[in-house]
Amino acid sequence: MTPIRNLFQMLVHPRRTSRELAQDTSLHSASVVVLGFGLITALLFLVSHLRHDYPPPASQLDVWIETWGEFAMLPFLKIPAETYRLTLALVMLPLSVSIWILMAGTARLFARLAGGSLSFDQYLNLFGHSFFVFWIIGQFLDLAYSVLLSPWELPALRGEYGPGAYTFFAAFPSVQWFVMLTLGAIYNGIAAHELERYSSCKAVLVAGATFIWPIVLISALLR
Repeated sequence: MTPIRNLFQMLVHPRRTSRELAQDTSLHSASVVVLGFGLITALLFLVSHLRHDYPPPASQLDVWIETWGEFAMLPFLKIPAETYRLTLALVMLPLSVSIWILMAGTARLFARLAGGSLSFDQYLNLFGHSFFVFWIIGQFLDLAYSVLLSPWELPALRGEYGPGAYTFFAAFPSVQWFVMLTLGAIYNGIAAHELERYSSCKAVLVAGATFIWPIVLISALLR
């Protein structure tokens, strides 16, 4: 199956698709998904840098900080804000690959301790689809918020459209990213539960362990 078809099938039929992917001895599909996602996202950050989207004007940044706090809006690393999106463009591909490898390695280590049988390559194949399908969806939703809704974002955050609009615009980014990353981790757990025949508790542990890497690295780096 093609990478796009694998992603769609994983989204709607995670158990069946996990069994099929576990039989695939090639990492071609998962590699295309992860590398393609990393490269496209890097390109988007590069475009943002060339357009000077970040940092925004001080008046807009002040509203963002008031809404979401300094940690969410300002670079966590000591990198000049003017070159931060360029830096993200350079690190996005290795970041994507690192999260992929760390999740698969964590699940494989757990399998060795819990009597599982899947190989490191099998976990790479599974998580390259089960987690990344939701990271991709989250990226689309983030783009829709940032591009399509941008004309109304700042007035809404200033309260010009009323409390309902403010709540939506203030809550959407953090809620949608938490939901998407959580679903990715849950689907990792579903894949492990289906193939390793883990108990529900062990599957939850796999989901929680693989959730640590993306939530820590993404929240620390991406602005």
